Amino acid sequence: MLKIGVNTPLLKESIAEIGIYETMRKVADMGYHYIEISQIGLTPENVKEFKRAQDDFGIQVCAVSVDVEPQPLGPDGVRKMNVRDDLEQIVEACNTLGCKHCRTFCIGTEDFSSEENIKAYAARMDEASKRLAAAGLDYSYHPHNYEYAKHNGKVGMRILKDASTELKFELCTYWIQAGGLDSERLIREFGAEGRIAILHLKDFRVGKVDWDMFTPENRAKLNGNPLINLIEFAEAGEGNLDIPGIISAGDDVGAEYIFLEQDQHYGRSEFEILQTDYDNLCAMGYKDRM
Repeated sequence: MLKIGVNTPLLKESIAEIGIYETMRKVADMGYHYIEISQIGLTPENVKEFKRAQDDFGIQVCAVSVDVEPQPLGPDGVRKMNVRDDLEQIVEACNTLGCKHCRTFCIGTEDFSSEENIKAYAARMDEASKRLAAAGLDYSYHPHNYEYAKHNGKVGMRILKDASTELKFELCTYWIQAGGLDSERLIREFGAEGRIAILHLKDFRVGKVDWDMFTPENRAKLNGNPLINLIEFAEAGEGNLDIPGIISAGDDVGAEYIFLEQDQHYGRSEFEILQTDYDNLCAMGYKDRM
């Protein structure tokens, strides 16, 4: 049965303010118990704090973020370990946390600029997947929207899937929709060969229209179509995606976890967002999955 957890980018402000351990205490008190570590470095100190939270609060770290090979520091200054150079440390961290899922994301748009580049990347990801598999770990690629662009009439993510054999996929419901595809159908398609173990869950909302911009005096000032700015990230159940259908698809393909996240908060705190997620998912009948 697909378990519902939290991806740590939603918790970065709290972690910066009160630390990993106390943040995990708050997460557990809300009713969440499954965590994916992303945008938080897998340093020995951080791993120790997550392990302490696991032991004390029943939190389970289920997935961690690594790179296939060295990458530049992200905008938050976090350096992810990479499979090429840091395999031993990755395995040690995962063994300490009892975690078997590794994942990577945001490789850079140049890698998906052509079918040839995608196939070359698939080969490197497959090799990294084999190295992790030898240590009892699996490896998933997490796409955003640019990976769904077409090359020679074929969607980039399908090129990546067909050009690889070992790599798994951590699909995100919002980014599938933003890429012009259907979440439930794509989860079933990519999971048909057992290649989905983890997923991301965030809803896709149409924001409020500022009707004043359509008054005669303002219409003349409009630059482009203002309606393109209405698309928003949303808590589960606050947008238009079929959340039960998505969870059912995850169950059917044998996925183990689906992690909540929200890239923009629109003035709400991270714990307000997570509370809305929790309340809505409980109302849908999923309390026992969190």
